[in-house]
Amino acid sequence: MSYWRVPCQGPCFFVITYFVRKSIFTLKDINAFILNLYYGYGEQKDKPVFITHDDLKNPHENLGQTAAQVWLLSHLFLFFAEPFSHDCPEVWEVLLTILEITAICLSKKVSSNILGYLQCTSTC
Repeated sequence: MSYWRVPCQGPCFFVITYFVRKSIFTLKDINAFILNLYYGYGEQKDKPVFITHDDLKNPHENLGQTAAQVWLLSHLFLFFAEPFSHDCPEVWEVLLTILEITAICLSKKVSSNILGYLQCTSTC
């Protein structure tokens, strides 16, 4: 199992599912974003695939994506969903915090100066 999959899969799955069920946006909207976004050379091979309603039924199915696709989707999703963030500010803040902690934890090198920040983030 890839280390990327665990921290990114859950937040992406639950936030996308939550937003779709609350009719904040549709799968058609997010799939159009995935299709029409310009992907750089390094992102072409990890371009996320369309998300179906079946993908939203089981959180263990990884939204039909590979680990690298979930990682990219989790970051691209922020650009797509930011205009909708005012509809669910608490959910949005949790997603941002989880992705930030994940990025720090998966970094090749982490400064000891960041440990206090992580401790505050996890307890605040």
